[in-house]
Amino acid sequence: MVFRLPNRDSIEVFGPEDRDHGFFETGPVAGFLVDDVAEARARLEAEGISFIGPVHGSEEGSSWSHFAGPDGNVYELTGDHSQT
Repeated sequence: MVFRLPNRDSIEVFGPEDRDHGFFETGPVAGFLVDDVAEARARLEAEGISFIGPVHGSEEGSSWSHFAGPDGNVYELTGDHSQT
């Protein structure tokens, strides 16, 4: 379920029946909006950050990639080019 806020931010809620996010085991996943997900991912990987799977994309122009932070939590890089 996706909740859209007045400023166009969003909050996504995945229940236990969701099969695509089984790695969300550490709690809520914060997403960081970046201009270019692939570029931001490459920079973080160069610093030793481990990513979970490939960069994903939607037909609408959004992209995202999940990673394990140094604190053990899962985070997300996200880019939304659907409105540009």
